[in-house]
Order: sequence, then structure tokens, then C-alpha cells
Amino acid sequence: MRYLLLILKRSFLMTIILQLIFYINAWFITGNVDQIDFFVSKEHLFFSLKIWLSLFVLFLLIYSLGNNKY
Repeated sequence: MRYLLLILKRSFLMTIILQLIFYINAWFITGNVDQIDFFVSKEHLFFSLKIWLSLFVLFLLIYSLGNNKY
């Protein structure tokens, strides 16, 4: 259970870092970013959810391969 919480925390923090990179990239392209539209748009929220789930599965697989005793 402790490792599952660690995996959740790491995948969430990695998603936040990726969102920050996405935000900075959008700011450099357009010059300004409307923060409310950026964080409330449905497409962006689905994108964030897909990234979080993929990172969670990736970290879970890395953990399970690392603890394989065979």
C-alpha cells in the first residue's frame, strides 16, 4: 500500500510538471494565456487525465518489474 501511494504521488507530480511545461509552451507561442480557459477547457482536462493515467501505469509497471523476485 505504501508503494501504491508513492506511485500515485510521483505520477501526480510528474503530471503537474508536464502541465507547467505545456503552460509555458502555450505562453511562448501566443504571448499570453488565459488561465481560466486553460485550466477549465474540457480538452485540456482530458489530456491531463490521459497523461496522469499513462504515467501511473508506467510507474506501476516499473515498480512491479523492479520487485520481481524470479
